[in-house]
Amino acid sequence: PENETGESMLWKATIVLSRGVSVQYRYFKGCFLEPKTIGGPCQVIVHKWETHLQPRSITPLESEIIIDDGQFGIHNGVETLDSGWLTCQTEIRLRLHYSEKPPVSITKKKFKKSRFRVKLTLEGLEEDDDDRVSPTVLHKMSNSLEISLISDNEFKCRHSQPECGYGLQPDRWTEYSIQTMEPDNLELIFDFFEEDLSEHIVQGDALPGHVGTACLLSSTIAESGKSAGILTLPIMSRNSRKTIGKVRVDYIIIKPLPGYSCDMKSSFSKYWKPRIPLDVGHRGAGNSTTTAQLAKVQENTIASLRNAASHGAAFVEFDVHLSKDFVPVVYHDLTCCLTMKKKFDADPVELFEIPVKELTFDQLQLLKLAHVTALKSKDLKESVVEEENSFSENQPFPSLK
Repeated sequence: PENETGESMLWKATIVLSRGVSVQYRYFKGCFLEPKTIGGPCQVIVHKWETHLQPRSITPLESEIIIDDGQFGIHNGVETLDSGWLTCQTEIRLRLHYSEKPPVSITKKKFKKSRFRVKLTLEGLEEDDDDRVSPTVLHKMSNSLEISLISDNEFKCRHSQPECGYGLQPDRWTEYSIQTMEPDNLELIFDFFEEDLSEHIVQGDALPGHVGTACLLSSTIAESGKSAGILTLPIMSRNSRKTIGKVRVDYIIIKPLPGYSCDMKSSFSKYWKPRIPLDVGHRGAGNSTTTAQLAKVQENTIASLRNAASHGAAFVEFDVHLSKDFVPVVYHDLTCCLTMKKKFDADPVELFEIPVKELTFDQLQLLKLAHVTALKSKDLKESVVEEENSFSENQPFPSLK
Protein backbone atom coordinates (compact mmCIF):
# COMPACT_ATOMS: atom_id res chain seq x y z
CA PRO A 1 0.00 0.00 0.00
CA GLU A 2 1.03 3.60 -0.68
CA ASN A 3 0.03 6.94 0.79
CA GLU A 4 -1.02 10.09 -1.09
CA THR A 5 2.58 11.00 -1.93
CA GLY A 6 3.33 7.56 -3.35
CA GLU A 7 5.47 6.41 -0.44
CA SER A 8 5.18 2.82 0.73
CA MET A 9 3.20 2.35 3.94
CA LEU A 10 4.50 -1.19 4.51
CA TRP A 11 7.35 -1.57 7.00
CA LYS A 12 9.24 -4.80 7.70
CA ALA A 13 11.86 -5.70 10.28
CA THR A 14 13.55 -8.87 11.52
CA ILE A 15 14.61 -9.16 15.16
CA VAL A 16 15.98 -11.93 17.37
CA LEU A 17 14.08 -12.71 20.59
CA SER A 18 14.39 -15.32 23.32
CA ARG A 19 11.92 -18.17 22.87
CA GLY A 20 9.14 -18.29 25.44
CA VAL A 21 9.94 -14.88 26.92
CA SER A 22 7.14 -12.31 26.74
CA VAL A 23 8.18 -8.95 25.27
CA GLN A 24 6.20 -5.69 25.40
CA TYR A 25 6.84 -3.01 22.79
CA ARG A 26 5.50 0.10 21.08
CA TYR A 27 6.04 1.66 17.68
CA PHE A 28 7.21 5.21 17.16
CA LYS A 29 8.16 7.55 14.33
CA GLY A 30 11.45 9.32 14.73
CA CYS A 31 15.06 9.45 13.64
CA PHE A 32 18.43 8.33 14.92
CA LEU A 33 21.28 10.83 14.86
CA GLU A 34 24.89 9.92 14.39
CA PRO A 35 26.75 9.61 17.72
CA LYS A 36 28.97 12.54 18.64
CA THR A 37 31.90 10.21 19.32
CA ILE A 38 32.92 6.88 17.82
CA GLY A 39 31.14 4.16 19.75
CA GLY A 40 29.19 6.73 21.75
CA PRO A 41 25.44 6.65 22.47
CA CYS A 42 23.06 7.37 19.61
CA GLN A 43 20.65 10.27 20.08
CA VAL A 44 17.01 9.59 19.24
CA ILE A 45 14.30 12.09 18.28
CA VAL A 46 10.73 10.82 18.77
CA HIS A 47 8.09 12.52 16.61
CA LYS A 48 5.04 10.31 17.26
CA TRP A 49 4.56 7.25 19.45
CA GLU A 50 1.80 4.86 20.46
CA THR A 51 0.35 5.70 23.87
CA HIS A 52 -2.12 2.87 24.56
CA LEU A 53 -2.39 1.97 28.24
CA GLN A 54 -1.48 -1.61 27.38
CA PRO A 55 1.46 -1.88 24.95
CA ARG A 56 1.77 -4.49 22.24
CA SER A 57 3.19 -7.83 23.38
CA ILE A 58 4.59 -11.00 21.86
CA THR A 59 5.70 -14.36 23.26
CA PRO A 60 7.68 -16.25 20.59
CA LEU A 61 7.22 -20.02 20.94
CA GLU A 62 8.55 -21.13 17.57
CA SER A 63 11.89 -20.76 15.82
CA GLU A 64 10.36 -18.36 13.32
CA ILE A 65 7.18 -16.32 13.57
CA ILE A 66 5.63 -13.73 11.24
CA ILE A 67 3.37 -11.08 12.78
CA ASP A 68 1.17 -8.52 11.06
CA ASP A 69 0.84 -5.70 13.59
CA GLY A 70 -1.66 -3.74 11.50
CA GLN A 71 -1.40 0.02 11.29
CA PHE A 72 0.81 2.35 13.26
CA GLY A 73 -1.09 3.84 16.19
CA ILE A 74 -3.95 1.31 16.09
CA HIS A 75 -3.93 -1.49 18.67
CA ASN A 76 -6.95 -3.69 19.46
CA GLY A 77 -9.04 -1.45 17.23
CA VAL A 78 -8.19 1.72 19.19
CA GLU A 79 -6.10 4.53 17.68
CA THR A 80 -3.95 6.38 20.22
CA LEU A 81 -0.99 8.52 19.16
CA ASP A 82 0.79 11.43 20.76
CA SER A 83 3.75 13.68 20.14
CA GLY A 84 7.15 12.69 21.43
CA TRP A 85 9.26 14.50 23.97
CA LEU A 86 12.37 16.62 23.73
CA THR A 87 15.48 14.49 24.08
CA CYS A 88 18.40 16.50 22.68
CA GLN A 89 16.58 19.06 20.53
CA THR A 90 15.10 22.46 21.42
CA GLU A 91 11.61 23.64 20.51
CA ILE A 92 10.95 27.23 19.44
CA ARG A 93 7.30 28.32 19.36
CA LEU A 94 6.27 31.49 17.54
CA ARG A 95 2.73 32.87 17.79
CA LEU A 96 0.79 35.46 15.79
CA HIS A 97 -2.51 36.59 17.31
CA TYR A 98 -4.89 39.53 17.83
CA SER A 99 -5.10 39.31 21.66
CA GLU A 100 -3.99 42.92 22.19
CA LYS A 101 -3.67 44.35 18.67
CA PRO A 102 -3.21 43.12 15.08
CA PRO A 103 0.12 41.28 14.75
CA VAL A 104 0.88 42.83 11.34
CA SER A 105 0.98 46.59 10.78
CA ILE A 106 1.66 47.95 7.27
CA THR A 107 2.12 51.73 6.99
CA LYS A 108 1.46 52.02 3.24
CA LYS A 109 -1.98 53.45 2.48
CA LYS A 110 -2.78 50.94 -0.26
CA PHE A 111 -2.53 48.12 2.30
CA LYS A 112 -4.52 49.93 4.99
CA LYS A 113 -7.61 47.73 4.60
CA SER A 114 -5.83 44.62 3.38
CA ARG A 115 -5.85 41.25 5.08
CA PHE A 116 -2.67 39.22 5.04
CA ARG A 117 -1.47 35.66 4.76
CA VAL A 118 1.81 34.58 6.36
CA LYS A 119 4.23 31.83 5.42
CA LEU A 120 7.19 30.85 7.58
CA THR A 121 10.28 29.33 5.99
CA LEU A 122 13.35 27.85 7.65
CA GLU A 123 16.28 29.09 5.61
CA GLY A 124 18.83 26.87 7.32
CA LEU A 125 21.85 27.68 9.41
CA GLU A 126 23.07 31.22 9.89
CA GLU A 127 26.68 30.04 9.73
CA ASP A 128 28.30 27.11 7.96
CA ASP A 129 31.05 25.49 9.99
CA ASP A 130 33.59 23.82 7.73
CA ASP A 131 34.79 21.61 10.56
CA ARG A 132 31.50 19.79 10.74
CA VAL A 133 31.15 16.65 8.73
CA SER A 134 27.80 17.33 7.10
CA PRO A 135 25.79 20.31 8.39
CA THR A 136 23.29 19.91 5.56
CA VAL A 137 22.39 16.38 6.59
CA LEU A 138 22.16 17.43 10.23
CA HIS A 139 19.85 20.31 9.29
CA LYS A 140 17.47 18.16 7.26
CA MET A 141 17.43 15.47 9.89
CA SER A 142 16.82 17.57 12.99
CA ASN A 143 14.80 20.64 11.95
CA SER A 144 11.05 20.26 11.75
CA LEU A 145 8.20 22.76 11.38
CA GLU A 146 4.62 22.28 12.58
CA ILE A 147 1.85 24.85 12.04
CA SER A 148 -1.15 25.00 14.39
CA LEU A 149 -4.31 27.03 13.74
CA ILE A 150 -6.19 27.51 17.02
CA SER A 151 -9.62 29.07 17.56
CA ASP A 152 -12.49 28.67 20.03
CA ASN A 153 -14.12 25.87 18.06
CA GLU A 154 -11.36 24.46 15.88
CA PHE A 155 -7.80 23.14 15.99
CA LYS A 156 -5.76 22.28 12.91
CA CYS A 157 -2.21 20.97 12.87
CA ARG A 158 -0.18 20.87 9.64
CA HIS A 159 3.38 20.01 8.64
CA SER A 160 3.17 21.90 5.35
CA GLN A 161 1.83 25.28 4.22
CA PRO A 162 0.02 26.57 1.13
CA GLU A 163 2.11 28.51 -1.37
CA CYS A 164 0.99 31.80 0.19
CA GLY A 165 0.75 30.57 3.78
CA TYR A 166 -2.26 30.82 6.09
CA GLY A 167 -4.48 33.85 6.58
CA LEU A 168 -4.38 35.88 9.79
CA GLN A 169 -7.79 36.07 11.49
CA PRO A 170 -8.84 38.05 14.59
CA ASP A 171 -10.45 34.97 16.16
CA ARG A 172 -7.59 32.57 15.48
CA TRP A 173 -4.05 32.03 16.72
CA THR A 174 -1.34 30.92 14.33
CA GLU A 175 1.45 29.01 16.06
CA TYR A 176 4.68 27.72 14.54
CA SER A 177 6.56 24.98 16.41
CA ILE A 178 10.16 24.43 15.31
CA GLN A 179 12.32 21.63 16.67
CA THR A 180 16.03 21.98 16.02
CA MET A 181 19.41 20.77 17.21
CA GLU A 182 20.93 24.26 16.84
CA PRO A 183 18.50 26.80 18.32
CA ASP A 184 21.10 29.59 18.12
CA ASN A 185 21.81 29.22 14.39
CA LEU A 186 18.49 29.45 12.59
CA GLU A 187 17.23 31.97 10.06
CA LEU A 188 13.43 32.26 10.05
CA ILE A 189 11.77 34.09 7.15
CA PHE A 190 8.21 35.45 7.35
CA ASP A 191 6.68 36.14 3.92
CA PHE A 192 3.54 38.30 3.83
CA PHE A 193 0.94 38.05 1.08
CA GLU A 194 -2.12 40.20 0.46
CA GLU A 195 -5.23 38.12 1.12
CA ASP A 196 -7.48 39.78 -1.48
CA LEU A 197 -4.76 40.31 -4.09
CA SER A 198 -6.16 43.76 -4.92
CA GLU A 199 -2.96 44.73 -6.71
CA HIS A 200 -2.61 43.92 -10.37
CA ILE A 201 -1.02 40.50 -10.72
CA VAL A 202 1.98 40.45 -13.03
CA GLN A 203 1.87 37.66 -15.56
CA GLY A 204 4.35 34.97 -14.67
CA ASP A 205 4.94 36.36 -11.19
CA ALA A 206 6.33 33.54 -9.07
CA LEU A 207 4.93 35.07 -5.87
CA PRO A 208 1.59 36.76 -6.67
CA GLY A 209 0.43 39.15 -3.98
CA HIS A 210 3.76 39.08 -2.15
CA VAL A 211 3.99 42.24 -0.02
CA GLY A 212 7.20 41.92 1.97
CA THR A 213 9.47 39.87 4.19
CA ALA A 214 10.61 39.85 7.81
CA CYS A 215 13.64 37.96 9.07
CA LEU A 216 14.21 36.56 12.55
CA LEU A 217 17.60 35.22 13.59
CA SER A 218 17.27 32.74 16.43
CA SER A 219 20.50 34.12 17.89
CA THR A 220 18.53 37.31 18.66
CA ILE A 221 16.39 35.33 21.09
CA ALA A 222 19.42 33.61 22.60
CA GLU A 223 21.19 36.92 23.20
CA SER A 224 18.17 38.30 25.05
CA GLY A 225 18.63 35.62 27.70
CA LYS A 226 14.86 35.13 28.01
CA SER A 227 12.93 31.92 27.41
CA ALA A 228 9.72 33.79 26.54
CA GLY A 229 8.81 37.25 25.30
CA ILE A 230 7.66 39.41 22.40
CA LEU A 231 9.68 40.54 19.38
CA THR A 232 8.83 43.27 16.88
CA LEU A 233 10.38 42.68 13.46
CA PRO A 234 10.53 45.16 10.55
CA ILE A 235 8.79 44.12 7.33
CA MET A 236 10.88 44.91 4.25
CA SER A 237 9.24 45.70 0.92
CA ARG A 238 9.57 43.03 -1.72
CA ASN A 239 11.09 45.26 -4.39
CA SER A 240 12.59 48.38 -2.81
CA ARG A 241 13.75 46.62 0.38
CA LYS A 242 12.46 49.55 2.42
CA THR A 243 10.67 49.14 5.73
CA ILE A 244 6.90 49.16 5.12
CA GLY A 245 5.64 47.87 8.46
CA LYS A 246 6.25 45.57 11.37
CA VAL A 247 5.12 42.21 12.76
CA ARG A 248 4.66 41.37 16.43
CA VAL A 249 5.74 37.82 17.33
CA ASP A 250 5.36 36.02 20.66
CA TYR A 251 8.05 33.43 21.31
CA ILE A 252 8.79 30.73 23.85
CA ILE A 253 11.86 28.48 24.04
CA ILE A 254 11.41 24.94 25.39
CA LYS A 255 14.38 22.74 26.26
CA PRO A 256 14.60 19.17 27.60
CA LEU A 257 14.99 18.73 31.34
CA PRO A 258 18.65 17.99 32.09
CA GLY A 259 19.22 14.59 33.65
CA TYR A 260 15.64 13.44 33.04
CA SER A 261 15.22 10.43 30.77
CA CYS A 262 11.88 9.53 29.18
CA ASP A 263 10.93 6.09 27.88
CA MET A 264 7.84 4.37 26.50
CA LYS A 265 7.30 1.93 29.35
CA SER A 266 4.41 3.89 30.83
CA SER A 267 2.00 6.06 28.87
CA PHE A 268 -0.56 6.97 31.52
CA SER A 269 0.62 10.58 31.60
CA LYS A 270 -0.32 10.78 27.91
CA TYR A 271 -3.61 8.93 28.33
CA TRP A 272 -6.76 10.98 27.79
CA LYS A 273 -9.99 9.18 28.56
CA PRO A 274 -12.88 10.28 26.32
CA ARG A 275 -15.54 11.76 28.59
CA ILE A 276 -17.67 14.85 28.99
CA PRO A 277 -15.98 17.89 30.59
CA LEU A 278 -16.72 18.78 34.19
CA ASP A 279 -18.16 22.12 35.27
CA VAL A 280 -16.00 23.44 38.11
CA GLY A 281 -17.02 26.55 40.04
CA HIS A 282 -14.10 28.98 40.32
CA ARG A 283 -14.00 30.57 43.80
CA GLY A 284 -17.47 29.13 44.25
CA ALA A 285 -19.79 30.68 41.65
CA GLY A 286 -17.10 32.78 39.96
CA ASN A 287 -14.76 35.73 40.41
CA SER A 288 -16.59 38.72 41.89
CA THR A 289 -13.70 41.18 42.25
CA THR A 290 -11.03 41.32 39.54
CA THR A 291 -12.62 40.39 36.19
CA ALA A 292 -14.70 42.35 33.70
CA GLN A 293 -17.65 39.95 34.00
CA LEU A 294 -18.19 39.74 37.75
CA ALA A 295 -20.16 36.98 39.45
CA LYS A 296 -23.49 38.02 40.96
CA VAL A 297 -22.69 36.38 44.30
CA GLN A 298 -19.64 37.37 46.34
CA GLU A 299 -16.82 34.89 45.78
CA ASN A 300 -15.61 32.41 48.42
CA THR A 301 -18.74 32.62 50.54
CA ILE A 302 -21.23 29.94 51.59
CA ALA A 303 -23.79 31.53 49.26
CA SER A 304 -21.31 31.35 46.38
CA LEU A 305 -20.64 27.65 46.97
CA ARG A 306 -24.36 26.90 47.21
CA ASN A 307 -25.03 28.90 44.05
CA ALA A 308 -22.44 26.89 42.11
CA ALA A 309 -23.96 23.60 43.29
CA SER A 310 -27.50 24.69 42.40
CA HIS A 311 -26.34 25.50 38.87
CA GLY A 312 -24.95 22.01 38.30
CA ALA A 313 -21.25 22.40 39.13
CA ALA A 314 -19.52 19.05 39.62
CA PHE A 315 -16.84 20.59 41.82
CA VAL A 316 -16.06 23.94 43.39
CA GLU A 317 -12.60 25.49 43.77
CA PHE A 318 -11.70 27.75 46.66
CA ASP A 319 -8.65 28.86 48.65
CA VAL A 320 -8.06 28.25 52.34
CA HIS A 321 -6.03 30.38 54.80
CA LEU A 322 -5.21 29.98 58.46
CA SER A 323 -6.14 32.89 60.68
CA LYS A 324 -3.81 34.10 63.43
CA ASP A 325 -5.49 31.70 65.88
CA PHE A 326 -5.19 28.80 63.37
CA VAL A 327 -8.80 28.66 62.20
CA PRO A 328 -9.15 27.60 58.51
CA VAL A 329 -11.07 30.26 56.57
CA VAL A 330 -12.07 30.51 52.91
CA TYR A 331 -10.56 33.51 51.11
CA HIS A 332 -8.60 34.03 47.90
CA ASP A 333 -6.02 36.78 48.41
CA LEU A 334 -3.17 36.87 50.90
CA THR A 335 -4.20 40.33 52.08
CA CYS A 336 -7.37 42.32 52.67
CA CYS A 337 -8.12 45.98 53.40
CA LEU A 338 -9.06 47.27 56.82
CA THR A 339 -11.22 50.40 57.03
CA MET A 340 -9.64 52.98 59.32
CA LYS A 341 -10.78 56.38 60.58
CA LYS A 342 -8.48 59.41 60.45
CA LYS A 343 -8.15 61.68 63.50
CA PHE A 344 -8.61 65.14 62.04
CA ASP A 345 -10.40 64.53 58.75
CA ALA A 346 -14.05 64.85 57.89
CA ASP A 347 -13.67 61.90 55.53
CA PRO A 348 -13.41 58.83 57.79
CA VAL A 349 -12.45 56.38 55.07
CA GLU A 350 -8.85 55.19 54.90
CA LEU A 351 -7.84 51.73 53.68
CA PHE A 352 -4.96 49.83 55.24
CA GLU A 353 -3.74 46.59 53.63
CA ILE A 354 -3.06 43.78 56.09
CA PRO A 355 -2.27 40.05 55.68
CA VAL A 356 -5.16 37.71 56.44
CA LYS A 357 -2.90 35.57 58.65
CA GLU A 358 -2.38 38.54 61.03
CA LEU A 359 -6.06 38.65 62.05
CA THR A 360 -7.86 36.22 64.34
CA PHE A 361 -11.04 34.47 63.25
CA ASP A 362 -13.21 36.75 65.43
CA GLN A 363 -11.54 39.83 63.95
CA LEU A 364 -12.18 38.55 60.42
CA GLN A 365 -15.84 38.10 61.29
CA LEU A 366 -16.37 41.40 63.13
CA LEU A 367 -14.19 43.94 61.35
CA LYS A 368 -15.36 45.81 58.29
CA LEU A 369 -12.98 44.55 55.59
CA ALA A 370 -12.69 45.27 51.88
CA HIS A 371 -11.01 43.50 48.97
CA VAL A 372 -7.55 44.75 47.94
CA THR A 373 -9.03 46.00 44.64
CA ALA A 374 -10.61 48.79 46.70
CA LEU A 375 -7.18 50.43 46.83
CA LYS A 376 -7.43 51.10 43.10
CA SER A 377 -11.02 52.32 43.25
CA LYS A 378 -11.66 56.01 42.54
CA ASP A 379 -14.45 56.14 45.09
CA LEU A 380 -13.15 54.56 48.30
CA LYS A 381 -16.44 55.15 50.11
CA GLU A 382 -18.37 53.15 47.58
CA SER A 383 -15.80 50.36 47.73
CA VAL A 384 -16.32 49.69 51.42
CA VAL A 385 -20.07 50.19 51.68
CA GLU A 386 -21.82 46.96 52.73
CA GLU A 387 -25.31 46.17 53.91
CA GLU A 388 -25.40 46.16 57.71
CA ASN A 389 -27.93 43.33 57.90
CA SER A 390 -26.48 41.21 55.12
CA PHE A 391 -27.40 37.53 55.15
CA SER A 392 -24.76 35.51 57.00
CA GLU A 393 -24.06 33.20 54.05
CA ASN A 394 -22.94 36.21 52.02
CA GLN A 395 -20.29 37.17 54.55
CA PRO A 396 -16.61 36.63 53.64
CA PHE A 397 -14.18 34.43 55.60
CA PRO A 398 -16.44 31.43 56.32
CA SER A 399 -14.77 28.81 58.50
CA LEU A 400 -14.20 25.20 57.50
CA LYS A 401 -14.67 24.05 61.10
